[in-house]
Amino acid sequence: MEKDNQNMISKWLNNELSSEELKSLTDVEEYKEISRLDDTLKGFKADDYDVEKNHRLLMESIKQPVKTKVIYLRRMYRVAAIIIVTLGIFFITDSLNKTQHIATQIGEKTEFTLPDKSQVSLNAGSSIRYAEKEWPNTRNIDLDGEAFFKVAKGEKFSVHTLLGEVVVLGTAFNVFARENLFRVTCYEGKVKVVFNNETVYLSEEEHLQFIKTDSSYTKKKITIDAPTWLDNYSTFSSVPVKYVFQEFENQYHVTVKSDTIDVSQLFSGTLIHDDIVVAAKSIAIPLGLKFEIKKDVIVFSK
Repeated sequence: MEKDNQNMISKWLNNELSSEELKSLTDVEEYKEISRLDDTLKGFKADDYDVEKNHRLLMESIKQPVKTKVIYLRRMYRVAAIIIVTLGIFFITDSLNKTQHIATQIGEKTEFTLPDKSQVSLNAGSSIRYAEKEWPNTRNIDLDGEAFFKVAKGEKFSVHTLLGEVVVLGTAFNVFARENLFRVTCYEGKVKVVFNNETVYLSEEEHLQFIKTDSSYTKKKITIDAPTWLDNYSTFSSVPVKYVFQEFENQYHVTVKSDTIDVSQLFSGTLIHDDIVVAAKSIAIPLGLKFEIKKDVIVFSK
């Protein structure tokens, strides 16, 4: 039945229906809808398009002076071109320099080789940056945290930190720079340390420690041939315990709370990196403290 109705509607649209067929179609719902649409469309009439008139208007608009708009657009194009060129130079410069950024997370250490075959060991919670393209001429590194460098012989090799700069030609040395504590240890060769308007030279087996808040530094001999943190423990000598707590946080996924103790008291000892309980005891026992570990928080108290 539905198919018959569709055939009838098709014939009606093509004006092929007889009078009898048209009468039978008037009760079909589809016919009623289409018929109403047809009646509505008969009321619409497209506007006449005057070809000559519209051509004349178009030509008149083309002849209108548009100098102001053209100048405005040209200015915009110049500005856009400057922006594009600036961005292009920045992108190319950054791409050509190939700035390398290497960082470690809490409790993570890594080792890598620089373009000149110098070797770097990076302690936990530390990062370095250097421009690979400029490396053969500058050998400059920005350090935040602690790293051990075994430098290949060559031109000047510089390590920049917020607390000071270490300059060498070819040697093995360690740099620690966190907050206000700056420590440099020379294991081979000789290094120049520039900090706080001071210049100090360190020879093999010499160590320098500078605490910015005290504006003072100490220099002493050492008896080890490599930084102990490479063997998973840090050593401290007469350092305010707050810096030891900071290193504790760098090695373990915990927050140290020490609200009830004097964090300026000095600590000398070791901090192991792979056993949190032993590490806490190594701080608490020498200073006569107690500690409690609560998930990701460790509380030191009197």
